[in-house]
Amino acid sequence: MLKSLCVEVEWVETPALEMRIIVGRLGAGVTEHALGITILAAGHRNRGAVFFSRVRAFEAEYGYLIDLGKLLGCVLAHEIGHLLLGTTAHSPEGIMIANFGEAEVLRAAQRRLRFTPSDREMFSAK
Repeated sequence: MLKSLCVEVEWVETPALEMRIIVGRLGAGVTEHALGITILAAGHRNRGAVFFSRVRAFEAEYGYLIDLGKLLGCVLAHEIGHLLLGTTAHSPEGIMIANFGEAEVLRAAQRRLRFTPSDREMFSAK
């Protein structure tokens, strides 16, 4: 999915971006439907998190369409997209949509939930 942004993933010891999968409770200010969060802080390390318990609950609802691994991958790609694009804004469609629903889960299961051309343009402009 990240290849659609022309991004190659390379694992390094000191990350430029930080992504975590959180199992525990969430802090205040996180909406009840959020599967993840990205924090962009000027002068600080940008970071993101995926809420595994919520992804698992979401998969329980849509498990007839998608398995947990694929769904988790899409949520990770969404949050990594925020980090790479440098914005918390959402798109009206594609992987950067604000809330995943049945249509997005179906596209994800078919490997058709991707970054949109406008997402790719924004990334290329950086």
